[in-house]
This record gives sequence, structure tokens and C-alpha cells, in this order.
Amino acid sequence: MSRKISTQFANVGEAERNFRLRIAGLNLRGVKVAAILAITLVPLFSVLDYYVLNRLFVPLLGFRIAVGVYCGLIWYLSTRVTADKYNYFYSASEVVVVSLAIALMVHLHDAIYPQSSPSHYYAGIILVVVAAGQLFTWTLRQSTVVFSIVYLGYLVPSLVLQPPADGVLFLSNNFFLLSTIIIATVGQHFSYNLQMREFLASFDLEAANKQLETANDKLTEMDRFKTQFFSNITHELRTPLTLILAPTEAVLNGEIGKFTESQQEYFRRIYHNGLKLMKLINDLLDLSKLEDSKLKLRIEHMDLAQFLQGLSSNIKPLADRKNIELRFECSGEDTMTWADADRLERVFINLLANAVKFTDPEGSITVHLDATGENLKTTVKDTGIGIPRDKLDIVFDRFSQIDGTTTRKFGGTGIGLALAKELTQLHGGIIHAESMLKHGTTMNVELRRGKDHFHPDVLDRRRRQENVPRRRRTDDGGLPAWSAQIQEKTEYKFLDVSMATERRRAPRDEKGRLPETAARILVVEDSKEMLQFLHLQLREQYAVYLAENGEKGWELVEKLKPDLVVTDFMMPKMDGLQLTGLIKNSKHTSHIPVVMLTAKAATGDRIAGKQAGADEYLSKPFSTSELLAVVKAQLKSRDEQAERLLSQRLDSLQVVAARMAHEIHNPLNYIRNGALLARKAFNRLLKQVDEELGIDDQVSLEKRQKTVARVEKMLDQIDLGTQRVSGSVDLLKEYAREGYASVERSYSVDEGIEKCMKVVLSSEGTSRDVTFTPRGVGEIKCVPQEFHEIVSNLIQNAIDATSEGDSIAVEAVADEQDIVISVRDTGEGIPRETLDKVFSPFFTTKEPGKGMGMGLTIVYRLVRKYDGKIDVHSEFGQGTTFVVTLPKQRENSGATEGEGG
Repeated sequence: MSRKISTQFANVGEAERNFRLRIAGLNLRGVKVAAILAITLVPLFSVLDYYVLNRLFVPLLGFRIAVGVYCGLIWYLSTRVTADKYNYFYSASEVVVVSLAIALMVHLHDAIYPQSSPSHYYAGIILVVVAAGQLFTWTLRQSTVVFSIVYLGYLVPSLVLQPPADGVLFLSNNFFLLSTIIIATVGQHFSYNLQMREFLASFDLEAANKQLETANDKLTEMDRFKTQFFSNITHELRTPLTLILAPTEAVLNGEIGKFTESQQEYFRRIYHNGLKLMKLINDLLDLSKLEDSKLKLRIEHMDLAQFLQGLSSNIKPLADRKNIELRFECSGEDTMTWADADRLERVFINLLANAVKFTDPEGSITVHLDATGENLKTTVKDTGIGIPRDKLDIVFDRFSQIDGTTTRKFGGTGIGLALAKELTQLHGGIIHAESMLKHGTTMNVELRRGKDHFHPDVLDRRRRQENVPRRRRTDDGGLPAWSAQIQEKTEYKFLDVSMATERRRAPRDEKGRLPETAARILVVEDSKEMLQFLHLQLREQYAVYLAENGEKGWELVEKLKPDLVVTDFMMPKMDGLQLTGLIKNSKHTSHIPVVMLTAKAATGDRIAGKQAGADEYLSKPFSTSELLAVVKAQLKSRDEQAERLLSQRLDSLQVVAARMAHEIHNPLNYIRNGALLARKAFNRLLKQVDEELGIDDQVSLEKRQKTVARVEKMLDQIDLGTQRVSGSVDLLKEYAREGYASVERSYSVDEGIEKCMKVVLSSEGTSRDVTFTPRGVGEIKCVPQEFHEIVSNLIQNAIDATSEGDSIAVEAVADEQDIVISVRDTGEGIPRETLDKVFSPFFTTKEPGKGMGMGLTIVYRLVRKYDGKIDVHSEFGQGTTFVVTLPKQRENSGATEGEGG
């Protein structure tokens, strides 16, 4: 049995023990029944003895009574507490004793009447075997042992003591007796197995029921604890939250003192988000009260049409901000009903907030009250995005979200509609949704007239107080009254609608508040509140640009080429991973650092962000100090990259200049010497021809003069070209000259500008009119190569920004402290939206492959290195002027080996 039970039960001992107790109980009941039958039938069969064994009637009667007494004793023992341990012995002894008693009578009959036919008393043994099969449940081994004793008790004496007179009849009796025993044994076996299967099934079911009951008890207890926790925690949260909101409101009302506009913006954000948190807490508290059947209604007789008209009027200005038309319609005259106005207000505000949230600008919302029927039916119909048909059944479930993806457009907790449904049902009404995707949604609310349908348990018998004066925080009402007063404010009641229609992302920064060289940071975040907060945090140090989703963020990245991007993870249209991938996979934007700022803080999300290319990954809630530190570190890393590129460029320029000077100098000498020899050879040849041939006629003389002039001009051009190339080579040698390539020394400004002009113009071969008039402004202490970089990049930038026929003027003037160098061109100018980005690394308006966007960045960094400043003045269509101001003398300007090189 243990082997069979062990396949289903982990606790084999318990199952086996329970099964044995069950079998013991069945057998003990059989023992009692068998004892009663034996006590009754065994003595009763003495009537048969009287006619069959007349001479032995009296002794047999005593024998029968003794068997009955024994069976009575067994019955008594079966009623004792420990009887279950001996159930097999009691049952087996009853069967064996009665069977052997009958066998004894059979043998007595055959001994007394040897010549008669065999005794038919053996049939009594068959009755005992059949009764045992019906009354007892034994194993195959147990039944085999008992029935073997019974059969042998009949067979052995017949063979040993008194051979049968009629062998055929004896054989027949044994055949029937043995067959009965076999049938009873097989029946016992199947009966035992059947009992085992039933036990296993019932034991399994009972165990499952116990587990379910235990789980149900635990769930009930957990649900009670959850409800109690919700109730307690929301009450506990409201107190500190009120302590935050009350003084914040005092600050906004000017009760504490005056604050700057920027400071007040911080307080407005605190107050607004505090209201959001309080509303969420109150919604959770109401849900817990509804679940615990503790939320009560204060019903009053009210005009539903007037109520809905007023509600629509309050929400209409908010809907207008999103260019949504909101209208109220009513059909029917009797619009009176009984309801809790405050609770009903929350129902319809939640419905209208959802309608406004999911309706695009230029859409419409219609609130219609139908009072023509037995009930009052209200519909809130919008032209929004609609709800998928397979989602209609879950829109009213608690905490459900139709779209739970990382690119979902609309946020929310999933509480509003659930609360609306339960408050409607608390009024005895019904609410349901009708919708078709992309064709709008209709919310239907049906309320019953009268008040008899309200269950007494949901009614608050306290009367509503009218005209209660507004309290101050110092009044006796204390914090609870102040909290209730905040909840009565219009800005609190219509908070969800206001959030859904808020179009302003952040206030505009004042022009000129930050320097034009301030780093540009793009913040991509779908929460307007978070956009405004990040703008407040970053605007003091950086020029901040905002985008509400990844798609618009990518458009601004391509347009602005910002210095750094801060992006959320979960956003509509394009999430943060997709945006980061686009930035890092584009050769024009791959250098831009990306900081991912998100509530998805799991390890897998971090890995996904890093794999997409995010340079940093910050989790919400975050420390503003940490954010600012990360932004600063990333910008510094980008600056260091630009410095490395500058250093590499200057180093490579030295190498290239030295090699070019060397490689050009030798062939240039060959050309110059060859031209000189050619001129001499031509003169000798010309003289020889004149002497040998002579030229008399005028025509031949003119031809000779033209030929000589043409050759002389060609040789003059060769000479001029070699001089220009030689001058350029000398400049290159100057760039690469050892000893001061990266060491500061006194250097003439006019001389440096002239050299730069010659190099740039000779390499460009430009037709633009580039002018410079030296004015003897003197010298500055610098690395000549770095000064050349400043001037040549400005001249080159002016050439690139102008067309053929435009002019470029370079000018240098000085006062007692500074030297001012200006490069002015008459090109088309720089657009205003890109004017503040011209000094940013890698920013360029040139076509791909025609510039890295590093020229002006190099100028800016070198000027800053020399404690100078650079300004740019431009109007589109009016040209551009770059002005560099360098001090004549600087502190700690001693020569430093390798500086700037």
C-alpha cells in the first residue's frame, strides 16, 4: 500500500495511517454486525440440530451458545478505544471460530451416521464465507490466510478422521465451498483496491480543500491587511503632504515674503505636484473604503441638468486650451434625482478628463443628458482615438492600462474609471463604454430616479453642512480641515483635466541671460511636469531645449546638433532606446553624449540602454546634484575630446608643414635654375640667329619681336610662380621651425596676419577681395603656430561663407591693454537660430565631407587659452564680423613646453 500511496502523497506516513484507520473502522463495523448475526443465527440453528442430530441436541445447544458468547465478547472488545489495532484479529477470529464450529458439526454428523449421506451443514461454511466477503475489507494476503484456515478446517478432518461415504458428493461439496472461497477472496481484493482508490481520491480532495481553505484564509487576511494598510498609509501620507502644501501655498500667496520669479516657479511645481499626489492618495483611500464597504453617500435632491451644465462650464476653458469644443445638451424636463453631488462630481470629472486626454486638438466632446425615460441617462461622447474592441471589458478594472508599452503616449494610474464605476454602482446606477478604434468613445452613465433603491448601509445619515466659513491653518480645525479645504479648490477638482490640456512645456528664457557659448542641452521627456522640472534645474547654466517625445527629439537633434541629450526611456512615438540608437548611429551626431533618465531601473533595462549607446543611465527618482554632475562630466569629456583633436591637428600640421617644405624645396630649385638656364640659352640662341641670318624686312622683325616677348613673358611667369611657391615654402618652414613651434615668444601681430593671408590665399587661389592694412599694433606673447591657427581659421571661415565678388577685410588695432583683430565679410551672414552654435564642436552647416565643424571651436579654445574673448556679429543677408580680443600681457604667461601643441 505504501508504494501506491507514495505516488500521490508527499507525506506517505500520514496517508497510510489514515487509510488504515479507515479500513479498521469498516472492519470494526463489520465485526459488530457479524457478532450480532452470530449471536442470533448460531443458536437459532439448534432447531436444525433437533431434527438432524437429535441425540446431540443438548450438547450442541451448549456449544452454539458458547460460540454466541464468544462472538458477544468480540463485539464488546470491538467497542474499546484500542480496537482499531486488532480489527483484523477480531474479524478473522469471528469467521474462523464460526466456520470451525460448523465444520465440527459436519464431522459429528458423519461420525454418528456413517452410512448416511454427507452432512449438508457445510453450507453454513459457505454462508460464513459469503458474509465475510460482504462485511470485511481485507488485503489479498489476509483473506487468503483466513479462508485457507476455514477450508482446511473442513477438509483435513474429513480426510483424516472420517473418510466420506459418498466421494462424489464430498467432492461436489468441496468444489462449491472452494469456489465460494475463491470468489470471496477475489471480491475482497477488488473491494480493498476500490476502498484504496476512493480513499486516495477523497484524501486528495480533502487535502486540496484544506489548501484552498488555508490559501483563502491567507488571501482574506492579506486583503484585510492590504485594505487596512491602504487606509492607514493614505491617512498618514495626507498629514505630511498637507504640511507641504499649506506653507507652499503661503509662499505663493506672498504671506512669507517676496521671491524671484524663478524661485516661485519652483514653489509652483511643488504645489502642483503636491496636489497630484494628494489626489492620488484620496483616490486610493476611496478605493480601499469601497472595497471595505466603508464609503458612505450623503444623498440630496439635486437637479442633474444644472449640475452637469455647471461642471461643463468649469471644464470648457480648460478644453479650449487644447482647441477642443465642449458642449452640453439636455432632452427632457424632469431632471431631478437623489445623489451625492461630491461623489457624482468625481464620476463625471474622471470621464471628462479621459475624454479631454484622448481627444486630439480640433476635436469635440458632447455631454448629453436624456431625462425622457424612467431613468436619467448621461453620455460623454468624444471624437478621440477610441478603444480597441477587445479592451472594452477592462477599461473599468482597477489599475488597468490599455497601452502598457514603452512608447505609450498617455500616462495614468488606471484608477479614474475604476473609481467612476464603483461610485456609480454605489448610487445603484450602471456605467459602460462604447467605442470604435479611431472613431471616438462614448461613456454611458444611467442613474435611477428617487432614493428607495439606495441600500441603507451605503447612506451617511449626517446632514451636509452649508455655508461653512473658510478656515485658516491657525483655526481650531487644524490640518484635517485645511486638507479638506484644499480638496474643495477648483484647481484640485479639475487637476486631471488641467493636466490633459496643458500645452506650455516651460517658460521661455530671457534673451541674453546666458552667454552665447553656453552648452546646449536637449531634454526629451513625455511628462510635461518632468520637462518643466528639468528645465528649472538646467536653465541656470545651460541653454535648454525641450521635446515631448522621441520623434520630435530626433528632429531637434538633427536641427540643433546639441551638446548633450537627456532622454526618458518610455515615450510615445519613439522611445529613448530608439532615439539613442539614431543619435549614436549617425556620423553627424554620434559624438553627442546621451544621458538616459528613467524610472526603468532594472538591470536588463540598464543593459539595453548601454547597448543602444547611452553614455550615462540615471534612475528616477534622482538627485538633481547627481544629474548636474553627470551633465558636467559628459560635457567635460566632450571638451577633452575636442582638445585632443585640436592637439592632433596642430601636431599633424607641424609634421606636414616640415615635410612639405622639404619636399617642395628641391624641385623648386630645379625649376628656378632651369628657368634661369633657359633664359640664358634663349638669349644666346637669339643672338646667334641674328648674326647668321640677319633680318631686313619689317614683317620678319615684328614676328621676331612678338616671339621674343612671348618667351620673355613665359619665363617671367615661371619666375613669378617660383617666387610665390618659394614664399609659401618659407611660411611652411616658419610653421614647422623647431624651437618655438610650441613655445611662447614675442610675435608681431601684423607679421603673423600677413603670413596667414599669404598661406590661405595661395592655397585657395580665391578671387575674393581680401584686404589687410598693417598699422603697427605691436607684438603679443604667444605660440606663433597657435596665433596662425586663430587668424587662418577666421580667414578661411570668411572665404567659405562668401561667394565670388564678395570682399573680406582683416583689421588689427590696439589700445594700452588689448589687441583687437576683426575679420569682416560681405557674405550672406549667419541665421539667428544657429548664431549661438558656431563655436560648438562638430557643428557645421557645410555638406558632409566638406568640414568637421572644428575650425571655429579651435579658434574659441585658443583665444580662451590666451585669456582673450571672441564675439560674432551677424545679420542674415548683411555679412558677418568675428572680433578677437587678446591681452598684450598675461599673468603666468611663461613659456610652457608642449602647451597647445
